[in-house]
Amino acid sequence: MLSTEKVTIQFITRWTFVDIESVAESFDFTVCQAVLGRAGVARSDPWVSHIGENYYSDLAARRLVYTHPIREEEAGGSMLRVIKYVKRGYTIQVDSLGGVISRLIASVNGARVDMTNEKDVAFILNGLLQEVDPSIAVDGLDANDQDPEVAA
Repeated sequence: MLSTEKVTIQFITRWTFVDIESVAESFDFTVCQAVLGRAGVARSDPWVSHIGENYYSDLAARRLVYTHPIREEEAGGSMLRVIKYVKRGYTIQVDSLGGVISRLIASVNGARVDMTNEKDVAFILNGLLQEVDPSIAVDGLDANDQDPEVAA
């Protein structure tokens, strides 16, 4: 019997990596660290794969573990992925959520915002999240009002 379940594949074209291990290390959650690629740059090079150390156990447990990747990232990208995964039944521990929030707050600090003014910080965070995913502001809806299948 054929499965009708969708399989998501991401093609990375914006950045280049030395090897597929570096690609896996650039992902923000362990459940994303499964990579398939060529062993070199030639089309005839063999296909190779790599998974992160905790990929299978975290995927099986539907557990989000933040990896604190060293990479260029649009502010708020990891936070939006947290929302997406939680809506799909994943859990996230406080230390991982703290890491995601820390990255988002660091981008707000870069904007030289008075961090004691909660309303201003919230305004900046909302703007950063909308830059990453403009669909969260469609028709005045926020991220919590959207259909999770559409917003994903």
